Amino acid sequence: RYVQWDRKCPFVCFCSFDILFLHSSYLLVMRKYKFALLYVLFCLFSVVCGYGANDTRLYNPNAKSPLLELSMEKRLELARKYIRIDYYWHNPFVQVLGAETEKWGLIDFSGNEVAPCMYDYIFDFYDGYASVKLNGKYGFIDKEAKEVVPCIYDDVSRFDNGLASVCLNGKWGVINGEGNKVIACVYDCELNFSEGVAVAHIGGLENGKFGYVDKQGTEVVPY
Repeated sequence: RYVQWDRKCPFVCFCSFDILFLHSSYLLVMRKYKFALLYVLFCLFSVVCGYGANDTRLYNPNAKSPLLELSMEKRLELARKYIRIDYYWHNPFVQVLGAETEKWGLIDFSGNEVAPCMYDYIFDFYDGYASVKLNGKYGFIDKEAKEVVPCIYDDVSRFDNGLASVCLNGKWGVINGEGNKVIACVYDCELNFSEGVAVAHIGGLENGKFGYVDKQGTEVVPY
C-alpha cells in the first residue's frame, strides 16, 4: 500500500497501491499487477497543474519531499503505519493519517512521530503555528509540535503577526501565541487586521453596529 509522487510534486501521498515504480520523467503505478490508469492520469494532472491535498495551496515547482531521502525500508514502514502522508513545502513537519486511529498526527523529516495521530485534522503552518481540530473544536500547535492553545474554540483563523482570531460560543476575539486573550470574544465577526485595525461588528446585520478596533482591543473608531 504505497504511493509516492515524483520530485516535482510539493507533497507525498501513500495510498492503497501495492507496487510503485519511480522514474525521473514518469510514474508507473500497479495495483495487484493491473495498471491503475485513471489514477496515474490524475497524478500526472496534479503534478503538472500544481494541485495538492488542499487546492488553495500555492505550488512550488522547486520543492521536493524530504521523505524521498529516506531509505525504501523506512518509506515502506511509513506506508504500513499511515494511510496518508501529506507534505507541503513550507511546513516544518509532515502531516500523517494513522492507519489504526484514522486521525491526523505529525512526523519529522526523518519519519519519527512528533505529534500523535489523535486530531481530526492538522492544518498548514502560518507564522509559526498550525491550527488543529479535535472533537469538533479548534486549537493550535507550535513549531515544536506542542499544543500551545487547547482545542476549545468553535472556529479559528490562522496566525498573522503573532495574533489569531478565535470564535467561542458564537463570538469572536483575538489570542496571542501563548493562548492568552488579547481581545475578548464579544464580537459577531472575525477580526482581520489590516494596518493595525480590524472591522468589528456587534449585533445583527440590520440593526447591528460597526466600528474599528486596534490590536489591543481599543475602539479607535466608535460604533
